[in-house]
Amino acid sequence: MMKHSLHSNRGFTLIEVLVVMAITGVIMGAIYSLCITTQRTAYTQDETVDVQQNLRIAMDVVTRDLRMAGTLVDYGINVFPIQTTINDQVPALPFTIPTDGITMNMASATGSYASIDADITPVGTSAVFSLKPATRATQAGDGDILNIAVGTQPADVVRIIRPLQSTQPTIGDATFTVTAVVRQVNLVGETGYVAPTVTLTNAAGTPMSGIEFKRGDMIAKVNATDAATPSPNTVQYAVVTFAAAPATATTDPNCPVNQRCLARCLNSSPLPVNPVWQIVAQNITNFQLSYLLDDNSVTNVPADDRSLIKGVMVAITGETVTTRLLSGNVPKTRQLTSVVKLRNRRI
Repeated sequence: MMKHSLHSNRGFTLIEVLVVMAITGVIMGAIYSLCITTQRTAYTQDETVDVQQNLRIAMDVVTRDLRMAGTLVDYGINVFPIQTTINDQVPALPFTIPTDGITMNMASATGSYASIDADITPVGTSAVFSLKPATRATQAGDGDILNIAVGTQPADVVRIIRPLQSTQPTIGDATFTVTAVVRQVNLVGETGYVAPTVTLTNAAGTPMSGIEFKRGDMIAKVNATDAATPSPNTVQYAVVTFAAAPATATTDPNCPVNQRCLARCLNSSPLPVNPVWQIVAQNITNFQLSYLLDDNSVTNVPADDRSLIKGVMVAITGETVTTRLLSGNVPKTRQLTSVVKLRNRRI
């Protein structure tokens, strides 16, 4: 007959259970803490990557405009690639870091140009202009940038500018409305095509009779997001914060709440009461400019004679906003800098 030992049926004591629960709790707490830390790091890193991407986008757009600054601008009226700067802007609280602003001048704020391909002396208020054709079948022609009125979209408004003098061959500050466009059509590969043309009508209804337009004269599209078409066109940058409509010189409803955004405004300098901002990039906290002069000196305040400026040093700073509480309320900050040479200045 088999005998059972009393010790073989004994369970865990309360102390043993408590010790095991304590050890398990410590291990689970460590694992949970590691998971939370990893998750916070992942969220913060994602926004940090977004900040870096925003900085690249902002720098690319600013660089493109700076390189176009001064294009076909009449320097005889004392207008330079960079005409006006707005220093030490302080957007609405809680942001108090001053930022710079800049205004650039060019014939077309949208950077849209077409070249006239044949001499013409119009008669009347309208004329058909031949445009320079594309050199390859896969290349867009000059006429592709111009549009007639379609639905609620108004027709493009343009100026004609003579490149050598950067002046208009017309009388006064004449603008023209695009009333017809013939796009380039390639017929047989790259050997045959229908030549592109555009029909322009004097916006003021003034006859163009007797005005001779030359091959190589440039058609610059001057209308943008608002009705103003100053000569020259302007592109202005500033750092804005969120505020309900209407927009102001330092606020725009399209900028996210509690953020600062680098914004771009076309053909509105000096800024009107309700500017039309285009948000270029979010998570931007500072936009600083320095100016490289002909003697290779650098100044934060542009010289009175802006013809001495040969380059702009741009520094854009961004930081995380939505995940800053996950990193001890300390935002992750990134900065991108670049030196952009002014290509279209003349002394």
